[in-house]
Amino acid sequence: MKSFLVEAKQIGISYGAALFQQLNWTFRAGENVILVGPNGSGKTSLGRLLAGIPESIAKTEGSVSFDKMDLRHLPSIERVQKVSYLPSDLHLQTGLTVGDFLALARFWEGGSHEDLVVKVLLDLRANTWINQPICTLSNGQRQIVLFALALLQDSEFTVFDETFSYLDQEYLALIRTILLERSRGGKSHLIITHDGTWSVLQGSKLMVLSKGRLKERNQKVPAFFDLSDAEW
Repeated sequence: MKSFLVEAKQIGISYGAALFQQLNWTFRAGENVILVGPNGSGKTSLGRLLAGIPESIAKTEGSVSFDKMDLRHLPSIERVQKVSYLPSDLHLQTGLTVGDFLALARFWEGGSHEDLVVKVLLDLRANTWINQPICTLSNGQRQIVLFALALLQDSEFTVFDETFSYLDQEYLALIRTILLERSRGGKSHLIITHDGTWSVLQGSKLMVLSKGRLKERNQKVPAFFDLSDAEW
């Protein structure tokens, strides 16, 4: 049995009122987890906590460890190699090109890693964008660049927070294939989404965060599901 990679103990977060409290959650190496829940249930806050990102305006409790090391005690450069968090969009209003941006993905090593950047973009059918300013890309294109960033960083555990919400089914199928290949190599992923089609990801676990509680659901959910309190 694979060992625990990420372990959250008694975690909670409050913005005045508590979103959730005393949650315990473990991730094994090579595990893919889909997290759904109503708007405002705390999915993003939970994802950020699991990635070790501090919240400046919220009260947090509990601990999150990676391979038994508390993320709070890891230097930021070491932490990003182990755990990373990808949001839903790139809010960059500069002339930075796709290639220049992705060259920063492995900043701790130095160098541009040009060959690796080109390979990842080829794999994602996005190599023609390499000299294009990010600010000129569509929403979906920026999300593909974010996914390329995740592949280049190659963290052991990656949180994708609505990172694929603008993508069409063809790109989603490609990304799911890549995630499955990564998980077979021991990488773990948390996909925060409102898209029920992610529940078809082979071998994935479906978790629901609602009313401050976290629970697993075994059944698959439809592509467009109602996350009303009555149902969840």
